[in-house]
Amino acid sequence: MSTMKLVVVLLAMARVSLAKFGWGFCPEVQVKQNFDASKFLGSWFERVRVVNTPHENGVCGRTHYEINSEGDFLVTNAEVVDGKWTKVNAKGYCEETEGTCYISFFNSPYATLDILDTDYENIAVTYSCWGLGLFHWSYGWVLARTQDPIDFQHAFEVLEKAYIPSHYLTQVPQKDCPPYQE
Repeated sequence: MSTMKLVVVLLAMARVSLAKFGWGFCPEVQVKQNFDASKFLGSWFERVRVVNTPHENGVCGRTHYEINSEGDFLVTNAEVVDGKWTKVNAKGYCEETEGTCYISFFNSPYATLDILDTDYENIAVTYSCWGLGLFHWSYGWVLARTQDPIDFQHAFEVLEKAYIPSHYLTQVPQKDCPPYQE
């Protein structure tokens, strides 16, 4: 019985500490069809993310995607924590014609990053899910090409279809950011 209590306590802690918790396997989501990875490359500003996303606690978040010599892409995620830029690099690749991509940080196994929607020039909605069968955690991001104010309504609707209601989302401040150093 004590093992069962420990499992319940751990599940309860996980439920309140990490992103959008759900029971069962990761849900099937609709990804961007006819996805063109070459148009998606470049710099994006992180404008919205799921609350309590691990390793993302800062402000002024940004992501840069560029092709590497093998034809895959390099990813640089950066944010300001305690007034200083912090960066983490990853590598990745995407499926040919749909918005399913795979990202590996620190040579870890590849995690799925689904591009739910993008117009390539202004906004992108991305999604990832990690699960253990009995339960899962969903993560969502709204990215924009600029730090200018934008309307998030369409992005919130896209994330809602991926089972992430807007009350699980938080805006990432993009004001008063220190100069970014490549």
